[in-house]
Amino acid sequence: MNTGGDRNDTLNAIRQSMEAAVNARRKVLDAEVDSITLDPAKPIPYADVAIKSGRYSAAISALSPIFTTDNRRIDIGDRLAFAQMRSLRLTAARTTVNAMIKFGKPDAYTFALQAVLAHEAGDTRTADDAISKALLNDVSNVGVQTAQAYIALRRNKGQALGPLAQNLAKEEGQRRKSTTSSALSTTAPATTPAAANSSSELSSPSRRTPTCTWSKQTKRSTSQ
Repeated sequence: MNTGGDRNDTLNAIRQSMEAAVNARRKVLDAEVDSITLDPAKPIPYADVAIKSGRYSAAISALSPIFTTDNRRIDIGDRLAFAQMRSLRLTAARTTVNAMIKFGKPDAYTFALQAVLAHEAGDTRTADDAISKALLNDVSNVGVQTAQAYIALRRNKGQALGPLAQNLAKEEGQRRKSTTSSALSTTAPATTPAAANSSSELSSPSRRTPTCTWSKQTKRSTSQ
């Protein structure tokens, strides 16, 4: 890094380094997706990697047939709704979430999804009710906390956002530490994000802990 030259040169060097890192990460993720063969009967491993790499349409195509056959599959539906939301197919995401709630046994992340979708539709009462149900289901769920933080941010509730942001930052730090330790202790990485994070949490479906950046996955739209 340039420490003695023009400030713009330093900023440009930082920008170029960040762009190079992003591009390298993208190549790794693309290669990971391309290396996996989709098993139509067991689409979760493929969908997890597709979601992690931002290939939401591919994840939707892989998950939809199973969910259409059995809309009680919460493990499929959570991932499907997350991918639909991230690709701004909000009407489809609502349909998926509503089916899980009506016919299946929704988990904490299902209600977190419902809360964010309701907020984006301007339905404050449903959003608050869904967050309450999500918290009752699993107060420590990272996906629930992320949904809370997103909604607090959109409602300009700084006092509520602060503690949530601190908890999420702590969780992210622990996750990175755990990931680093795992990488140092084994030569064979987990085959899917779900295998690497075997808890029941979802902050992205691929971690079963849709990492979920809600602010990038939603905007006020009802388009599919």
